[in-house]
Amino acid sequence: MLSFELLFVYLISIITLIATPGPVVALVIKNALQNPQNSFKSAFFTICGTNLGSLVLISLSIAVILGATRISSLALSLLSLLGSCFIFYLGFSSLFASKAKEQPSNSTPHTQLTLRKCFMQGLFLSLSNPKDILFFIAFFPQFIGITDSIIFSIILLAFLWILLDFSLLLILSYFAQKAKLERFQRLITLFSDLVLCGIGIVGIIYGISHLML
Repeated sequence: MLSFELLFVYLISIITLIATPGPVVALVIKNALQNPQNSFKSAFFTICGTNLGSLVLISLSIAVILGATRISSLALSLLSLLGSCFIFYLGFSSLFASKAKEQPSNSTPHTQLTLRKCFMQGLFLSLSNPKDILFFIAFFPQFIGITDSIIFSIILLAFLWILLDFSLLLILSYFAQKAKLERFQRLITLFSDLVLCGIGIVGIIYGISHLML
């Protein structure tokens, strides 16, 4: 039997979590605005990448919850550190590319943001924080009682997460385009890159300090 009270709380919780500005939201909006002729596809493929990454992390989390596997804390810390380095690289390389784009036309041509690149950026960004596995491990059990079956509950929770994650990110990118934020593309791109760099730096510092304990 489905618990509508738990379902309501779960939906409100994930809507709040997903809609909160962070690296994924920053990347989706930035990619959409960087490619105005193909903004919807750029956002769509970026979101497909982030959702595939989320699905992988959710699957690992479910395996841990069901006792199918265990994760070494050292391995998790190392992966988290590498992920933070990638987040920093993503922001820094975009900042560098923006600088190069402002150079005269006789300079090296700017690399076009392809749909494949949007997808891969979204995928690797989503996978770059393995600590999300711990988040799902801590988050999902609070709502396991949503149905009488643990397996069905986990499947339902994971499906709703992916569905809302995809929908909300697509809606955010749509409104970013409709609000004519292209006028502020350079400012938004700069802000998004700085957010990625900042999150990466904080993650690197935290990861190194955690490994030294």
